[in-house]
Amino acid sequence: LHAYDIDQFALKYNRPDLILSSMGLGIGELIDHYRGQYLRRLRRAGFKESDLVSGFHVPETVIISSKQNEKFYDMEISFSDDKYNLRRYNIFINDVPLFGSYGKEISGSNTSVRESIELSSGKNKIEVSCTNEKGMESYRELINASYNKPVTGSLYFLGFGVSQYKDSELNLKYADKDARDLAGTFSKMKKKYGSVNVKTYLNGEVTADAFDRAKEFISAAKVDDTFVLFIAGHGVHGRDKDATYYYLTHNADRNDLAGSCVNFDTIEDLMQGIAPRNKIFLMDTCESGEIEDNSENAAISAADTK
Repeated sequence: LHAYDIDQFALKYNRPDLILSSMGLGIGELIDHYRGQYLRRLRRAGFKESDLVSGFHVPETVIISSKQNEKFYDMEISFSDDKYNLRRYNIFINDVPLFGSYGKEISGSNTSVRESIELSSGKNKIEVSCTNEKGMESYRELINASYNKPVTGSLYFLGFGVSQYKDSELNLKYADKDARDLAGTFSKMKKKYGSVNVKTYLNGEVTADAFDRAKEFISAAKVDDTFVLFIAGHGVHGRDKDATYYYLTHNADRNDLAGSCVNFDTIEDLMQGIAPRNKIFLMDTCESGEIEDNSENAAISAADTK
């Protein structure tokens, strides 16, 4: 007997737009926004709305064999589906997806893989699942393992702060200072971590290219390390149908957000597929909560209050 996990069906059924609409709540613009976010989530996962089906048919994941070898855990895993083709699989250690949010690609209706996973220090909850071409996730196979030898991880802090913009009307007072001060605070934590690694991009250094280069900073990080990402400055939702969220770089052009700024997907990608499993993302930007007013002027005018 299996209990269904809500995450198995989130891709199709996480629909606040339908809930608000059916209850007669929310304005049309807000409902349209939530539907746009749902469609965007499908696209990022590699699906179209027409791919999804109703019902509770799910593929099957089976851990055929497993063996711990010191700090590594070796597994042979089988994935199958008697109705649809498979799309991808993922492994979760203490709820952290090792292969990014959407996992590794697979194909066919029956396949197996071998994976050697480095354990985190302490207890490890290891879960494995696969997703079929209809966006349905299998039950997660679960194994528990421990690595009890002490490990002192390192700390990586990556900060972005813009107070001085090419367009001086956007200038702020404290965004660059906040990034600099946080870097200074973390730099003093060397007694707690094996090493402390700090990198900041301030004002004119904050460009789209800087975000492309930033992932190199954590390329040497390991699973027991801690990664902190901080961004401060202006943020705004665009007027496109997805209300894309942009972080305004130093050379931001309010009339060309897509061409001059960094969208949220690019920022979020810094957290994806990296070795550290202790991760935190801090944002001090306009509209970083939820969309309220989809006008650029309303967001940009916050410069007067910072």
